[in-house]
Amino acid sequence: VLSNNIDYLESAKQRVDLNFVFSSVPGSSGMRPDYSLHHHEYQLHTGSYGVQFAHDGARYLYFTQNTSYAPSPIRKQRFMDYVAYGICWSTYNRYFTPSVIGRSITRSGADASEGLFAMLILSTMPGTQKELFLKASSKMIETWTTRLPVAIAATLSGLSQEKEWPSGFRHYPYSDLSIKRNSSYFATLKTLSPRTSAGEYVNTEGRKSWHLSDGFLYLVLKGNEYAANHFWPTFNWTRFPGTTIEQKPYPMPAGNAILGTGKVDFSGATSIDDIGVTAMQFGGVVSTALPGLETSLQAKKSWFFFGKEIVCIGSSINCSSDSLVETVIDQRRLNSENSPLIIDNTTKSTSLDGEKKYPSAKHIYTDSIGYFFPESSIIYVSRLKQNGRWSELGQGDTVLRQSPVQTIHINHGRRPLNGSYAYAMLPAISQSELAAYSLNPDISILANNDSVHAVYNKAKSTTGIVFWKACSYNGLTVNLPCIILKKTLPG
Repeated sequence: VLSNNIDYLESAKQRVDLNFVFSSVPGSSGMRPDYSLHHHEYQLHTGSYGVQFAHDGARYLYFTQNTSYAPSPIRKQRFMDYVAYGICWSTYNRYFTPSVIGRSITRSGADASEGLFAMLILSTMPGTQKELFLKASSKMIETWTTRLPVAIAATLSGLSQEKEWPSGFRHYPYSDLSIKRNSSYFATLKTLSPRTSAGEYVNTEGRKSWHLSDGFLYLVLKGNEYAANHFWPTFNWTRFPGTTIEQKPYPMPAGNAILGTGKVDFSGATSIDDIGVTAMQFGGVVSTALPGLETSLQAKKSWFFFGKEIVCIGSSINCSSDSLVETVIDQRRLNSENSPLIIDNTTKSTSLDGEKKYPSAKHIYTDSIGYFFPESSIIYVSRLKQNGRWSELGQGDTVLRQSPVQTIHINHGRRPLNGSYAYAMLPAISQSELAAYSLNPDISILANNDSVHAVYNKAKSTTGIVFWKACSYNGLTVNLPCIILKKTLPG
């Protein structure tokens, strides 16, 4: 624009016109109709390649506004909606959910700065998403600690006095991603189907990414719990929260590799207002690049995002190998080595004292997160100092990092047959509130079997039902697998 190079401008406009469109062709790169973005065939990349696209696209819109080189109104709106529902919704404080950044998860210091810059640029322009960009950018700036470029800092004077992230529940069916966010926490769930890739290993980045899409429930209160303090190198990559995993040696790629797509098609979600239900029939991956990644493990898993609680239930857990099978409830860095582990109102640990078995836990509390079990359950809790190097994941340094880590899991044993589990996570809660909730919970597990998962929430007057096959339940008859939310209205 500044050099008035007509040929360059025409070429740039043609590229923009080609990229400001949706692609729903499986395996193609670009924006999806649900406002996620894929690259490298089936890999979700909204927060990596997608945020570069957002940053560059926002600058193009800014410099070409009111010229003949500006995109059409339809393309402009589509791009702004992508930044709103793709970039902004995937970000909390200064970080993307790791489920949208691909192999960038193995890079120290990876953040959402380009997403902030895109929102700041677009907040200076008229449009239906202007208010969202202003409020979210203002909220994001609160957590910013690094210096902003002068051109970006100049936009800060116009920021909104109202500082607010979007809230609610969104599902991205082309990418098998669900997001639940409110004023207390940010949660994302990455599942797997033939539509999406389990992960990738490219340019020596992405080692150990075997289970990133196997039902990884990412939950943060502050936003930096996983990204700060070099936690990822110390993380146990065979124990992602929310996953049911066969504990066995997994292969390391010898060269660039897409880790394969899911075997089973049933993965999806539905929602009413801010309530959502997501389900996945897990059957492992089809992997030609890494045959050792395949598994005989099968499970039916569902998540009910009611707001105060996230209810997680699973059934039909079967595996024909001799490997140990676990459902990982959580793995996170402790606020300190002395953070108390409180089970059923009794402090069980204030140190890193290894792994222990608790035979009849009803509720667990650590660092402002509660875990509630509708039926007393056998739970394993490990509290360890875990070690690791960024170089073990990708191209990072070889410095040995350490983290105090607590992991909570259920042991299904070897060769489980029709295994199951049920628990709820209650984020941003006090220990006394959790104890009171345990005595009078809002949730009831109505069904957890091979045919149906169903949970009722009395505070929301809502029942979530997952039908795994054609059958009848609670007055409803379906002729194929589906997810239903049923809400009782006042009067």
